[in-house]
Amino acid sequence: MKNIKETWFWRFANGEKLPFQFLKRNALMLFIIFICVMFQITNRYSVERSRIDVKKMEEQCTAARYEYLSLSSELMERGLQSHVEEYVSKHADKLTIAISPVYVIK
Repeated sequence: MKNIKETWFWRFANGEKLPFQFLKRNALMLFIIFICVMFQITNRYSVERSRIDVKKMEEQCTAARYEYLSLSSELMERGLQSHVEEYVSKHADKLTIAISPVYVIK
C-alpha cells in the first residue's frame, strides 16, 4: 500500500501540481467534461433569456387584452340607442327619428 504522502490527491491538496502523466492519460475525459460544462452554462443562459421573453410577451398580451376590453365597453356604451338619440337631438336640429322602417321586407 502506498504511503498517503505519495498519492496524487495528497500532493494536489498540498499545492503541488498534478503529475503530467495524469493529465496525459485523462486529457480526453477532461476535455469532454469541459465541453459538457460549457454546454450546460450556455444552455442555462439561453433558457433564462427565453423565459424573460415569454414573460414580457405575456405582459404585453395582458395589456392588449385589457385595452381591448376597455375599448369594447366604450364602443358599446356609445352605441346605445339612448346615447345616439341624445347625440342626434343635441347636434343635428334637422334630423328626426324615423317612425317607419327604412326597408320593407316582403
